[in-house]
Amino acid sequence: MKFLLLLLFPVLTQAQTATINDFAMLVGTWSGTGFNSDLTEVWSAPSSGSMMGMFKMEKEGNVIIYEFMDIAKEDGIFRMSVKHFNSDMTGWEEKDKFESFTLVKTKENEIVFEGLTIKKTGKNTLVFLLLVGSKDGSSHIEEIKYTRVN
Repeated sequence: MKFLLLLLFPVLTQAQTATINDFAMLVGTWSGTGFNSDLTEVWSAPSSGSMMGMFKMEKEGNVIIYEFMDIAKEDGIFRMSVKHFNSDMTGWEEKDKFESFTLVKTKENEIVFEGLTIKKTGKNTLVFLLLVGSKDGSSHIEEIKYTRVN
């Protein structure tokens, strides 16, 4: 157990020393594909220790889902919180509930959360690798490729 803690210490320390500017590569409007759908994601510039994001999934000209997201520090660690909505703006989660991804580490051109890795693959391209669970208990990695629009 002591050995495992020593191995994890550099990662935990790195996650605790991250600043909101470590997420600046997300800023802008992004267009991409994933989940067999067309995707749009928009991130604000870092301010007041947080960033705000919006997401829309469309298929065959119809909105499937919206998401509202933020990245902010909670209890000394950054988390990305996500609230899902149907196309009619009814929420998926209960009123005060949301999905949360805890930061593991950041490094140049990469942000690693538990269950989500974001890689900057070019000046105007990002890849999201999202761990998606199924009702049957299985899971897979969904690859989302984005290109900067603005």
